[in-house]
Amino acid sequence: MKREASTDLWVYDLLKDAGLGYFPPQGSDIKEIDKALKSASKKVPKNIGYPEYTGTLKDFFDSHRK
Repeated sequence: MKREASTDLWVYDLLKDAGLGYFPPQGSDIKEIDKALKSASKKVPKNIGYPEYTGTLKDFFDSHRK
């Protein structure tokens, strides 16, 4: 589990260094996306989903999950 956290922090630093903006971990600052994640669990339907990072580029949304 420690390696996974280290990898997540490494990816965050890469995103930041690339100037791709702020990516809040395990959620989103966008109200509609945050609401959608409340029922986006892959393991238990209707439970909260926690992607490592979410991001937008113009009008495109992406969620990175393991």
